[in-house]
Amino acid sequence: MARTPPVFLMVWLALLVSCSASAREITLNVGQEYQVPDDKVWVIKSVAPAPCNICTADVYISGEASNVEIAGVIMHGTFDFSISDEHHHKVVLYGGTHVSVGDSRQTLVVKEQPME
Repeated sequence: MARTPPVFLMVWLALLVSCSASAREITLNVGQEYQVPDDKVWVIKSVAPAPCNICTADVYISGEASNVEIAGVIMHGTFDFSISDEHHHKVVLYGGTHVSVGDSRQTLVVKEQPME
């Protein structure tokens, strides 16, 4: 006769699997360069404005391997751009992309997801 595993063990295993598969949030700070892991994408979740008199850009992208999708348009290479608070969720940074927070933002919060 087969033994049924305890319910708490089944619930614990389900939680463990769901937590490991879920996306995690990463806060990017101004003054540092980050690289999206090759097997991941980062979707900008929120942006925090910085106090500046003359602001130049929200996000700096560098490197030949950098690929960014902004509102459905994929761009490649080294460039900078600004985004509105309402449309930041339409920015996807693909694996291998080098990104820095621009001078007009204090932080960017990204959601890391597996590359599909």
